[in-house]
Amino acid sequence: MDLYPIPPLPAQMNPPFTDATDWGTFWDTTYAQTGDNMRERPYSHIYPRVTTKSNIYTVYMRCQAVKKVAGTAVDKFDPKKDKVIGSYRGSATVERFIDPNDTQLANYDPNARDSSVDKYYRFRVLATKQFLPR
Repeated sequence: MDLYPIPPLPAQMNPPFTDATDWGTFWDTTYAQTGDNMRERPYSHIYPRVTTKSNIYTVYMRCQAVKKVAGTAVDKFDPKKDKVIGSYRGSATVERFIDPNDTQLANYDPNARDSSVDKYYRFRVLATKQFLPR
């Protein structure tokens, strides 16, 4: 499907462009003043509607529990004083979903300026796996 702008034209001008067979003439002469942002704008509206977002993620992690010594900075790890008392290496498979029974969905307006559904996403952990190398 070819997409091209049809700008509003005054009555005394030619009718809008209706044939997109010669793109060179269309962009280089007829609408040479059109910026790239306007040429690409229709595609930026279509693209997120025809592509998919992944809803399942695998998160890999390496975590440590640290015992802080009194008198050391809370936000700094001092390897000479502080002790690592536990560690965990593993992964978690997380699913992102929208709950159709969420009462807040009634507030969603697809025509609003910020019509993102991101705030309605919920997350759940589907599986976890600890790595225990030998």
